[in-house]
Amino acid sequence: MLVSPASTSGLDFLPDDASFDALAYPTRDQQAALARLAFRHVPAEEDLLALLAVIGRASARHIEGAARSMRAFAPQADLAALELPSIVICGDRDRHVPLRNHLATQQAIPRCGLQVYFDVGHVPFAEAPDRCAADISRFLATVGGYLPAAPR
Repeated sequence: MLVSPASTSGLDFLPDDASFDALAYPTRDQQAALARLAFRHVPAEEDLLALLAVIGRASARHIEGAARSMRAFAPQADLAALELPSIVICGDRDRHVPLRNHLATQQAIPRCGLQVYFDVGHVPFAEAPDRCAADISRFLATVGGYLPAAPR
């Protein structure tokens, strides 16, 4: 199950090195703006402040490392080897990873379903929690017979 996954073709959607630098070395204001952009509909102020507090605890080294990892993360060609049923769940208004990248990930995985929520951003589990939970439950119910037994 991939819920608003990272792009499997790196950060190919960033227009230039300046955009990457803003992601890898953001100011506090840029961090806050990026957090807000995760949502199509910004959550309650207290929830947003809690998220910003968590983000604020990340070290500059961690943020840079995460950005570099995302830029280098390009396993799309390897996804054809996946054998278990899968699903990509995302929002059509995701401003962190474009919908076209989610679609490319889904299409690269054999036996992969797709659930796109209308007017939802990068966090469908927060913006459409009931629908997202129901779709996850439905997916798990349909693939139960395909999952390997737990090791003993």
